[in-house]
Amino acid sequence: SLTSLDLRDNMLVNHLLGDAAESMTSMLQFLTELKHLNLSGNFVTANELVALSPLSSLTSLDLSGNEIDDDGAEYLAQIITANSQLHHLDLSRNSFDRFGADAAECLAMGLKAHSSLTSVNLSFNGLGLQAGRAIASALAHHHGLVSVNLRYQLT
Repeated sequence: SLTSLDLRDNMLVNHLLGDAAESMTSMLQFLTELKHLNLSGNFVTANELVALSPLSSLTSLDLSGNEIDDDGAEYLAQIITANSQLHHLDLSRNSFDRFGADAAECLAMGLKAHSSLTSVNLSFNGLGLQAGRAIASALAHHHGLVSVNLRYQLT
């Protein structure tokens, strides 16, 4: 069965027919043994993150360069929590500069609840001070983290 899927830079959300979230759900629902998923550069928003909820065996997830903003924080937290074997998470170059306090806290709780992460990339998100503090506090609880990238957070 398929364990690695790289769909980066296909602008999937722009090219999927009809409802992009529904199309992605149809595409991913049968990939229950998927370990590595790269959806970077596909204009994924909170709506499409719902499609990732059936996936629970991911060890690597790359959602960099998308349009995930405040509305996607809750879905991200659910995805992170559901994938207990997730080691690598790349959320760089999204729209976290628009994260409100509630969204940042929600994402932080997802990160805090997940002990197997070894690498987290949140660079180029322009996290505000409040969001940055919540996320930094959550990451400080991870003794297994080897790499954390928080470059370019000034807004």
